[in-house]
Amino acid sequence: MLKYFTDSAELLMAAAIIAGFTLSYSAAAYGKKGKLIAALALLAGVTEAVWFAHTRNSTNQISIIVAAKYNIATIRAFCWAEVAFLGLGLVLLLPWGRRLREKTVEADGIKETVQVRTPLGWLRFGLEIAAALALAMVTTSLIFYMLPNVLNYPYDIYMVEKTVVSTEFILKLLGVIFAVIFAVLLSLAVNRAGARLPRWAQFVLTGAALTIYGYRLMMTAVRHMVSQRMIKADHDLFVKITNVYNNSRWYTYACIVIAALVFVGLWVMSFIQKDPYTNPAEKRKVRFKWKVVRRWANFVFCCLVMCVLTLTVLYNIANKVVELSPVEEVNEQNGNICIPFSDVDDGHLHRFGWTSPSGREIRFIVIKKPNSSAYGIGLDACDICGETGYYERDGQVVCKLCDVVMNINSIGFKGGCNPIVIPWSISDGQIVVPTDGLLEHEKEFKAK
Repeated sequence: MLKYFTDSAELLMAAAIIAGFTLSYSAAAYGKKGKLIAALALLAGVTEAVWFAHTRNSTNQISIIVAAKYNIATIRAFCWAEVAFLGLGLVLLLPWGRRLREKTVEADGIKETVQVRTPLGWLRFGLEIAAALALAMVTTSLIFYMLPNVLNYPYDIYMVEKTVVSTEFILKLLGVIFAVIFAVLLSLAVNRAGARLPRWAQFVLTGAALTIYGYRLMMTAVRHMVSQRMIKADHDLFVKITNVYNNSRWYTYACIVIAALVFVGLWVMSFIQKDPYTNPAEKRKVRFKWKVVRRWANFVFCCLVMCVLTLTVLYNIANKVVELSPVEEVNEQNGNICIPFSDVDDGHLHRFGWTSPSGREIRFIVIKKPNSSAYGIGLDACDICGETGYYERDGQVVCKLCDVVMNINSIGFKGGCNPIVIPWSISDGQIVVPTDGLLEHEKEFKAK
């Protein structure tokens, strides 16, 4: 569960922070229309992501090549929308074009002051709509690109577990669900706290997050295009792509630092604020206002601390390298490997290895089944995870790669993440494994 939580949370963190910034800025800068457009953009991004993940995993309509093209198109939309928003946002921050002016009109002898739009006001109104739509496209494309990667996990888990009612499936699925809930809370915290900053500060922080993470997405799109041979990469471009790919987590850290500035800014504002008041009731109202502001700032801080802990402590725990038990020596006689019962009757997992004529070490495992005289025997590899191997944890056999717990009684049978079945027999108090049967699976193991 922890591994799926950390992997899912890492994928969603930066997107959640940026979505929080874009939603708060849309409401602050463009009013009700911006808030409505941002909400529709969020809904569109989630809907498209669910459709894409379901179609890709449940049908044959979206292949790897088609998915790569979708990703490239999505990142292009993100980058162009980001550029449009930053350009329009800078223009709209200038103090020009008051949208409304007062005009006195008379009807039936009654004079009334009304507000009308000036030509510059209409232009500004149009630019605001364009900027809000650009920011909405940023939100939609970012969610559409990041969320399907998380929504793929339940399908991947099901492919391994082959059932949705097993304890392992439920625990791993809970890890994904908790990560999504955490991402929603993180986005909400950044949104509500960021909305209390001045508009110019919101624009700067939103623009900084978009620029930094946009560069990472742009290089990801270039990597997709190189892999699809849409463009040819020279040495310098290859180095840039590699650096971004190998250091992708630092772009998430950068977004975390930008979000931390919200916490710092709100606390500084709460200490230097000089809101006027004329009586004790107004003073209490002002104090309560800034108390709420500090609470949202603290919520952001707690979420960001959880982000750092997830990327460091929890990630290291979830991805702790498991040391497999040493490979035990075998006794080969006339093309058979003979293992005495006395060597494997302790109920623990034993790993054996035999070197083929081509020099490959073919490993297999043996474990005595609980409350039985039978043995579970199979390759130290499976059809799904390859030769990563199995290890024993708290009396259970676990796949090293996907952390699936084996039913010991099912070892020796096909299915799921079970070890690949090999021929064996019992003779004279020994387990006999023919080397010919091992050679049939030589391709499963890499040559040393």
